[in-house]
Amino acid sequence: MTTNPTPTLRLSRPNFNAATWHDDVNDNMTIIDATLRSLGVFSNIRGIWAHNTLYRVEDRVVNTATGSLWRCLIEHTSPSTGTFSEEIAAHPERWRVVSQGLLPRGFWLPQTAYFTNDLVYAMGGALILGCLVPHQSSDDLLADLSQGFWFPIFDITSVVAQVDADADRAELAMLAATYSGTSTTEHDIEQAVLNFQTEIGKSWRPGDWVVARDAANPTDNQLYGPITAYDPATGELTIDVAAIKGTGTISNWYISISGLPGVPAEGVGDVQGPITSVNDRIVLFSGTTGKIIKDSGKKVSDFATAAEGVLASTAVQPEDLGGAATLNVGTTEGTVAAGDDARFGTVPDGYVGNAKLADMAQAQIKGRAVGAGTGAPQNLTATQTAAVARSGGSAIVTASLGTMTSFTLDHTKSSYQYGTRNSALTITAPTQDCAIDLLMTNGASAGALTLSGFTVGTNTGDELTTTNGHKFIMSIRRINGVSTYVFKALQ
Repeated sequence: MTTNPTPTLRLSRPNFNAATWHDDVNDNMTIIDATLRSLGVFSNIRGIWAHNTLYRVEDRVVNTATGSLWRCLIEHTSPSTGTFSEEIAAHPERWRVVSQGLLPRGFWLPQTAYFTNDLVYAMGGALILGCLVPHQSSDDLLADLSQGFWFPIFDITSVVAQVDADADRAELAMLAATYSGTSTTEHDIEQAVLNFQTEIGKSWRPGDWVVARDAANPTDNQLYGPITAYDPATGELTIDVAAIKGTGTISNWYISISGLPGVPAEGVGDVQGPITSVNDRIVLFSGTTGKIIKDSGKKVSDFATAAEGVLASTAVQPEDLGGAATLNVGTTEGTVAAGDDARFGTVPDGYVGNAKLADMAQAQIKGRAVGAGTGAPQNLTATQTAAVARSGGSAIVTASLGTMTSFTLDHTKSSYQYGTRNSALTITAPTQDCAIDLLMTNGASAGALTLSGFTVGTNTGDELTTTNGHKFIMSIRRINGVSTYVFKALQ
């Protein structure tokens, strides 16, 4: 009589005192056999391994020495002597143990031979499958599943997908933490190289762009710039601030990785500018890359007009635009007052900044007349010019030719010239209309004098000698391209 059956397979628990208890036991065996066969775990059972027996692929036999179940992999006839364990050792390719149930084969692979009870993993391990039918896998696991080759043993693909997503978010959060930090270093909001004391162990690198936000007002107060230095051991961070937003002195910062500020939504250029700007202000390059610009703080209207002068002190100065000062000539037109500007240096060639020197008429001499004192340049008369020339201590300016060799007369040196004859030489007529008086003193080696380019008659004045110490004045005139001369002996 059957009482209290098992909860899963409903196997009988017979009363062995009953006359028909063996019927209950036989029924239990049938149930167990059918159940195991339906799972594909113990199909093709051939019993205990025997000698001289033909075994086919997928036949199962029992090794009595170990109490294990084995599956035939290659059709063959067992040896006539020895034990099953010895055959397994001699021919491991013929048999595979299956008495432990499903045989793990690792991750599912395409174009691979699989056998009943093989166990594979798929979907990153979230899906575990048992083989129901021996087959050669295709290139598509889903196609093999649809053919009934596999049955799912364990399926948590949906759970794993959620876990992966959570893990990705956690990883991103951890990564973000290594690229952000805080600082209580006090700084004004300004474009400058600023040092911050931050946390250690961050992943910041020189060249990374960061944004430092005011923790109390992060939307309105910000600094943007590339990192120039960071020490992960000390937490010392240096930012070359290239753009700013807001004003004030901030002592509580939140610092994080940022893209270049001011990048437009569309466009093909690679020049980046400040996050804010003022209309009509002049733009300057920041650094030497040619890709970052900054606000100069000055407009075109701030520059001097022509009437105010090239560098009027009331206009924009070079240092206002970030460069070194070059020139600043006084504050009043026409003056260079001493001490007006300590930066005043050498006036460049061709530079005329005084209105009284600019746009001079031809044949005009400007300066200060003798006795007029200091002041602005004046237009000088011929008499005033002569007086200035005489003020050097001589009524005329003479030019020394030294010991003369062959030369062409040049009136630009002076109208009064002098030199020594100490060899034979040639004097060539001047190339421009002029009047020149040349005092010649004979030396010990005075030689013949040849005159070239002159037009003269039979009388050219006193006789010219070569006597040592004799002096002669040669008066030269060129008028309308015709040159002539006359000699006057002085002894």
